[in-house]
Amino acid sequence: MKSIRFLFCFFFILSIIILSSCGNNNNTMNLAGEWQFKLDPDGKGVDEQWYTTELEGTIHLPGSLQEQGYGEVPNPDTKWIGRIRTPDWLEQEPWKHIVDVESDYKVPFWLTPDRYYRGKAWYQRKIQIPAGWQGKSLELVFERAHWQTTVWMDSERIGSCNSLAAPHRYAIKDLAPGEHTISVCVDNEYLLNVGIDAHSVSDHTQSNWNGLVGALSLRALPDVRIADVQVYPDYQKKQARVKIMVENTTNATINAQLELNAATTANSPDQHMADLKSSEIELLPGESIHGLTLHLGEDAVMWNEFKPNLYNLAIDLKSGSEKDHKETVFGLRNIATQGTQITINGQKTFLRGTLECCIFPLTGYPDTSVEGWRKIFRQIKAYGLNHMRFHSYTPPEAAFSAADMEGVYLQTEIPVWTNPVGDTIISAFMTDEAKRILREYGNHPSFTMLCAGNELGPNRDEPKRDAYLSSLIESWRSADDRHLYASGSGWPSIAAADYQIRSEPRVFNWLNRYTSRIDAAPLEMTVDYTEQDAMFKGPVVSHEIGQWCVYPNLDETKKYTGVLKAKNFDLARTLLEEKGMGSQAQEFLMASGKFQTILYKEEVEAALRTPNHAGFQLLDLHDFPGQGSAIVGVLDAFWEEKGYVSAAEFSRFCNATVPLARIKKLTWTTNEQFAADIEVSHFGAEILRDVEPVWEIRDLYGRTLAQGSLEKTNIQIGNAQMLGKVTFDLNAIDAAMELKLVVKLGETGFENDWLFWVYPVKVEMNAGDVRIVNQLDDKIIDFLENGGDVLLTRAPDDIPQDKAFGFASIFWNKLWFPGQPAYALGLVNRVEHPALEAFPTEFHSNWQWWDLTLHSRDLVLDDLPDDLRPIVQVIDDWNTARKLGLLFEADYGKGRIMVCGSDIVSNLNERPVARQFRKSILDYMNSSMFKPPVELSNPDLEVIAGQFGEMAF
Repeated sequence: MKSIRFLFCFFFILSIIILSSCGNNNNTMNLAGEWQFKLDPDGKGVDEQWYTTELEGTIHLPGSLQEQGYGEVPNPDTKWIGRIRTPDWLEQEPWKHIVDVESDYKVPFWLTPDRYYRGKAWYQRKIQIPAGWQGKSLELVFERAHWQTTVWMDSERIGSCNSLAAPHRYAIKDLAPGEHTISVCVDNEYLLNVGIDAHSVSDHTQSNWNGLVGALSLRALPDVRIADVQVYPDYQKKQARVKIMVENTTNATINAQLELNAATTANSPDQHMADLKSSEIELLPGESIHGLTLHLGEDAVMWNEFKPNLYNLAIDLKSGSEKDHKETVFGLRNIATQGTQITINGQKTFLRGTLECCIFPLTGYPDTSVEGWRKIFRQIKAYGLNHMRFHSYTPPEAAFSAADMEGVYLQTEIPVWTNPVGDTIISAFMTDEAKRILREYGNHPSFTMLCAGNELGPNRDEPKRDAYLSSLIESWRSADDRHLYASGSGWPSIAAADYQIRSEPRVFNWLNRYTSRIDAAPLEMTVDYTEQDAMFKGPVVSHEIGQWCVYPNLDETKKYTGVLKAKNFDLARTLLEEKGMGSQAQEFLMASGKFQTILYKEEVEAALRTPNHAGFQLLDLHDFPGQGSAIVGVLDAFWEEKGYVSAAEFSRFCNATVPLARIKKLTWTTNEQFAADIEVSHFGAEILRDVEPVWEIRDLYGRTLAQGSLEKTNIQIGNAQMLGKVTFDLNAIDAAMELKLVVKLGETGFENDWLFWVYPVKVEMNAGDVRIVNQLDDKIIDFLENGGDVLLTRAPDDIPQDKAFGFASIFWNKLWFPGQPAYALGLVNRVEHPALEAFPTEFHSNWQWWDLTLHSRDLVLDDLPDDLRPIVQVIDDWNTARKLGLLFEADYGKGRIMVCGSDIVSNLNERPVARQFRKSILDYMNSSMFKPPVELSNPDLEVIAGQFGEMAF
């Protein structure tokens, strides 16, 4: 029976394809191809009536003028769209001496286009209207334009459209058969105050392109036609309410027949065909709306992230000898809220999202192909995500179609990043854009959420703004109940919104001098955001979590083969090579990338630990090339891996199902008992039954030190589900050790792990003949010159809070947020060096380094010998690229010196990590292996001494 039903579905879909393609051949003219073209930088075209003359140049559409070599080469006078927070940057170092403004202009703030054009451009094409179109109404469609289009047919002005979110559609009447000329003026000036950083228009991301992309068509319409179809599914009743708008352009009342056929698409996980629905209707002249209920039957299939079953709905309108045909897709999907959580078809879900900010380096404009978007969505699902937010823009329909197929929940936004208060033009634009978005894309089941825009206005009470947004949301909800609606990403939060998107439930804290809880105190892996969520009504989604920088992948520049070039990376390479560290670029990438992944793990797990939290939106799974170059992704700008974390590794802690551990600290001593409360966050397709969680504690060599199992249980849908407790006595450990707790959920395949560190309570600390000092003076210099060994380390009062190195990585980047105290991207540790033999560490920063970095001031080594390589090196911001050291060694005279930027002197009884670090250093210095490879001169020692206070030679 199932095979027969499948064959019915197959032949039904095949017949639709055949009928559809026949209709397109007869009624639709594809306008892709060569067009006449002319730039209009002075805006003279309208006054000089260019639409009445033949333009001289040629260009191919769909496409942008920039990708076809038009426009000027960027220069210091280029009028960009997008803020530069340091307008005089070219007068500042290092840009002043490394940017060649004459021959190779480079911008550090975003990708540099090969060509730049801002203003009007004209596109023109001759067409032949066939005799069969005599008297027909025509529709001209440009799928995606940037920005405003104005159309003339021959010498008649048809109209203008300024949508950034939807196709530009033009109605044309009374066009006689024969040759005609379409002229289109496209203006990519900053026409409305949508916000110069809005990703719908800004050079920060997609670039300010000019052109027409996607489908370009002219269609002849029947006199009686289907103007619009909106489908409102009801998963509980297994039916869909179909609202069909019909236009009767004749002067007569017409009897017509509507036929509806629905069947799942060929790539749906399950196959199903609904019964034919037919209805006789009477059509008065003009527009009319007809509501029909399509009963799908008891075996109807649902759409969600796990089974994205998609129905194709074909509608035929027959009136006399005329026939019109239209197709749309829908899914049996209902999104709603239940308390503080979001549900899909009645089941709780957790939004695990990332942003998409219109980042398309090859073209400079968003992809209009379904397959291109499917590749992106497959990638984010491989990394455990189920959700994507489009930041201050709405993508082409291909994105919705691809998300339908892959099972991804989309939040799109009105294309603004501004304050609509007092600006009637912008508020009207927002109202119109929302209507267009809902009409064009509303049937797609992946279109689950609509937001009014990004960070709308100042983050304070704005009664007029909030009143406007409330009325906007209420109008959306009353017209279309298929989506959830938010008042603004980040802010504002208003009562009318279905859910809130807030930055309070995340690690980074705007209110405390750009710092975070992981810099304020050692990590407590118990933190959740219950208190922050309670500040707001309804579901709360964490806004733009993460934003932790990683060092640029300088080898990535070869991927930029399109209109945008990563010259920001070229500048970073130049600076790094000037400082003699060009060979370390890959090392910096890998070490900072591993550290970034560690920070993201805590970001994600804290959200998952929060009871009844609604979800999070990463900024970003992939790099954001604008706003100072925010290299914040674990994937590059092309959605490809950088080499330091795979999808399999990332999805251990970011997934529909994740084991979690609440651990009060990650550094322990041997007189303590390690303890962890084991929980699970489970938002899978169904309850997991009879699961026996198992745990194991291993050392770095993979040896099992302890293991056990927790009580067998059924894992329900939801998070904060307690599974049990793990304890482990540490008194049998006799040396500093890095251990790993691994938790597996039985045979389900889901597992997670956490590192922790154990240090001896009693440490034999023999300084031997080493003199430990916190300042260089004449006596110490003499001691060195005569063959002595010196450990120079920081004193507590030499580390003022505003000068401390700090633990967390740079947030976003220093060019965009220069006020943040963070300036580095973690550490590079020479793990093979014997000075670290007794101090367990990876080659990168991890949580055990918190105490040492917060009680430290690094040392600038730029003026020391080029071959001086720190044992523990700080990775500086790529925009300054200083050689920074936390621990390094050298010869001086007949003696040897070890320099440590951390305080390894004070309160060692309460600081086991610093105590162990000191021991490891002294053990090395008192061994035969203490043989520094670099010799310092007297001026070199002056440089070091100057960073530890005054010293007179």
